Amino acid sequence: MLVDIADGVMTITLNRPGVRNAINEAMATAIGSALDSVLPSPASPCTHIIALAATTSARLSGSTSRASVATTFAPASPR
Repeated sequence: MLVDIADGVMTITLNRPGVRNAINEAMATAIGSALDSVLPSPASPCTHIIALAATTSARLSGSTSRASVATTFAPASPR
């Protein structure tokens, strides 16, 4: 997974073309951490847009884990 932040836009690029960019627990955790990193704080500029992309034409195909990935994206605790 690649993360880039420029001009108020965070781009999260999925990079698992071999499994059609399916989200496993490790990727879900990484996406959650990336999202946590742009929570407003006095030390960081404000991110206004978050874009999800892929490195190939293989778009997101789902989850590769039986565990619910949705719980990984639960809102972070307030800072």
